[in-house]
Amino acid sequence: MASALDKKRINKRGIAVTFNWIFSLVAGVLIFFFLVYFAVQNTDLFGNVTARIVAEELDILFSGYETIQTRSMLDFGKNVELDFYCDDSTQKFKVNGETGKTIWDKIIFSPDKIESSKINVATASWKVPFRVANFIYIFDEKYNIKDDVGINIGLINNLKGSGKNVLISPYFDGKCQNGEDGKKVIHYNKETEEGYVCFDGKDDKSPVKFFGEAMLIGAVLSDKDNFECAKNKAEEKLNIMKKVFANKNNNLEDTGLCEENSLYGRFTNKMNILTIDLMNKNTINSFESWNKDLIAGGCASVY
Repeated sequence: MASALDKKRINKRGIAVTFNWIFSLVAGVLIFFFLVYFAVQNTDLFGNVTARIVAEELDILFSGYETIQTRSMLDFGKNVELDFYCDDSTQKFKVNGETGKTIWDKIIFSPDKIESSKINVATASWKVPFRVANFIYIFDEKYNIKDDVGINIGLINNLKGSGKNVLISPYFDGKCQNGEDGKKVIHYNKETEEGYVCFDGKDDKSPVKFFGEAMLIGAVLSDKDNFECAKNKAEEKLNIMKKVFANKNNNLEDTGLCEENSLYGRFTNKMNILTIDLMNKNTINSFESWNKDLIAGGCASVY
């Protein structure tokens, strides 16, 4: 006959086993629901990646490409719809129609809409002649580019194919008149590197000025709102760099080194009025020539 003490011990063990079993069951259920919740958060009912994951990957990608020149392809494995747009002079994008994500401190050139499982990303440095920023290009298709200028830019050559019509023309007198209605015409002077974009062909009443090969690539890829937004961001970056170099010039002059050299003052004066709409190759050549003269004279270079 078991004693009362033995019965008490058996009951305690039984309660402990039951408690452990209940605890394991509850823990298992919680882990299961956590995994289901995580899966739901990261995929929709059809197994596609969610907007949040795509946005995070793009944000990381943009940050990594901000300071390097490269070209690659981002493969999501599933079809993704990207909408790029400008909101109050700020570049943003939506993924699969979800709430827009702001593009901070980066300059993106792209079509309004991209719908693909694979997205091409490339970068190029914009120099005037000092480096202002890296432009990031996003695209998923080819363009039917008719080049009457004879441009030989690798990325533009790679974009040529069957797709949206783009005419690159050397002629421009301030009016958009040698294109077709509704078809983009880019007027570009290879010698001065100045360009104008007529986004609606003949009837575009306000052609958009740009400067340099890097911005020319953006003109091929972008729709009007996105291009103007990216141009404004480039102007903001330019203004920042102008202040940086103007301060450097002033400090170099104040040291008394190369005091007889007036090139620092020329740099400052020229930078103060430098804008994208006033840029041309002659202005850029002046900066390069003055910088070389400073170095040749044993003075500190500006950039």
